[in-house]
Amino acid sequence: MKLIQKPKENEYPAYSHIYVDLLEDDGFILQHLRQNFIKIKKFIYRLPEELLYYRYDKGKWTIKEILVHIIDDERIFSYRALRYARNDNTPLHGFEQDDYALYSKANERSLDSIFTEYEDKGKESIVKYKRESLDLLSFRGFSEVIGETQHRANTTFLHQPYRAKWEEDFFFPLSGQETKARCFRVDRMRYVDEIPVMIEYTFVPNLDIPGFETSAFINDSLFDTLQLNYHIDVISVQQELRAIHSPDEIAQLLKASPNSPVLHIYRRYSTNREGFYLYSVLYCNTEKYAIGSIFN
Repeated sequence: MKLIQKPKENEYPAYSHIYVDLLEDDGFILQHLRQNFIKIKKFIYRLPEELLYYRYDKGKWTIKEILVHIIDDERIFSYRALRYARNDNTPLHGFEQDDYALYSKANERSLDSIFTEYEDKGKESIVKYKRESLDLLSFRGFSEVIGETQHRANTTFLHQPYRAKWEEDFFFPLSGQETKARCFRVDRMRYVDEIPVMIEYTFVPNLDIPGFETSAFINDSLFDTLQLNYHIDVISVQQELRAIHSPDEIAQLLKASPNSPVLHIYRRYSTNREGFYLYSVLYCNTEKYAIGSIFN
């Protein structure tokens, strides 16, 4: 299970320390979520029925209202997490927890229905944060990105680099110079921990890169090879993303179910050499790992 470190003091409001201090400092937040649900459920079901409606003072919550409050909170904070993940800068609205409790009608619900919702919402949150995101939407090379994680990266060539014509109706406009020069094509399969996560078809213009098709890639990296052999550095990327149903051949290579959704990406990389661009078509399987990035 993925490790999530305990937040530091400057990463949450000061008043929240009463909750954060209760959290084990071992990184197993998702595991604790599951274990705590089991413990709470066992404890509550052992209580006599009348205690579920007990208020120790006027206006205070019953046990049933506390349970529904936890469910409400998890739902609200999951939504906030989505907003943060999508870099939504719209101000977040607060909520009045006492009003929520008043209108929850928790005391009219059976304990079974409350815990069914509690478990469903908890599972949703665990699944939501269980899938790890790989920073593969940046323009850095695959090997470099995965090399900064605890995962093992591996690349295999579906075909060794070879000379090719540009495809008709190419996905980005080409210059007359590029069209005339034709290109080298590089077809690769990308793995993370032996799991196929990406197919990448790359088109490199045949413009003053002698020996490209016969030279071994340095560090198994196209970017390193271009930089060290030809002093060509990738400096930015333009990309178009869409979800598609995977063609049979792509599904087979990615070991995905036929017609399952995959992330389809068209890319054009700009370099420090004027007029020299790289082009790629990517198919990403996001079943195991989310494909993400951080933009500053």
